[in-house]
Amino acid sequence: MPEKKRNSKKALPASKQVLLQSTERTPHKPWSFYLYTGQNKSTEFTVWSDSLSAAGRARRDTQLKFLRVQPASRWSRPHASPLGDNVYVIRFKDENGSQHRLFGYHELKHHAFVICVHGTEQNDTYLPRDLPQGAARFRAPSSSELSPVLGHASDRGGAVSQMLVNLQPLSCTAPLEWEDTAYRHAALEATIESMVAWQVRVNREERGLTQAELATAMGTGQSAISKLEDPEGGDVLLSTLVRAAHAFDCAVLVRFMDHHEFASQTADVRPEHLFACSYSPAASLAARPRSRKKVAHGSSTI
Repeated sequence: MPEKKRNSKKALPASKQVLLQSTERTPHKPWSFYLYTGQNKSTEFTVWSDSLSAAGRARRDTQLKFLRVQPASRWSRPHASPLGDNVYVIRFKDENGSQHRLFGYHELKHHAFVICVHGTEQNDTYLPRDLPQGAARFRAPSSSELSPVLGHASDRGGAVSQMLVNLQPLSCTAPLEWEDTAYRHAALEATIESMVAWQVRVNREERGLTQAELATAMGTGQSAISKLEDPEGGDVLLSTLVRAAHAFDCAVLVRFMDHHEFASQTADVRPEHLFACSYSPAASLAARPRSRKKVAHGSSTI
């Protein structure tokens, strides 16, 4: 349905046009994901993972991929939520709308996130009901036990010790399951949805804007921005993306390409890569190509 305009469009104030590249900031070191295998958790996780559909696995892997490069301050709804004492819940849905939850904690010293328990959520209720408490219970004993192990863990995946399994392959940039058509299609959809959601959020936050302020600039309501920043918020109109680009005073591009190029183009999802600078005459002149080049085979520009 066409979106209703609640307010007239308004240009962003100059004070809000903040360029990410002009500020000093320390790049975030990506998190490594691990599964705590105490009390047969590895077997339970494997059984649960195998029970997920291709679409469910694709959405889980995509969620981990994007959270992996985000600082803990951005682990918030709708992607994840802090539950206190570095314990978090990660959210994703499958194609049937089932709401899956992964509970774990950040091991800050080693930039790791250790998954302890998993379950579902229905009507704002976790199933099993003691999931958050379960994650907190595992955190206390496992933290001291695993810290030395995490310090020597590699990024190759597989068993790190009797207590840990490296889940890095689940959040890798070139999914191993892409030969599966159902997984490939679901991963494409989930990545596009996440790219839109995270780009809007990063560009809004780096410009110091609230959702309400961006909504005013786009001529819509705050709830529309909330949905736009949610990968599972529903279909997004191309006209909405154009209005967001106008509000940020940047450009937006829609292209068809082969899956290998798509994997390459979406490999780097760090905040600094998702940020788009506002228009600058000097920058535009420097970036302008000297000659018109043909579009590479396998892709086209809309």
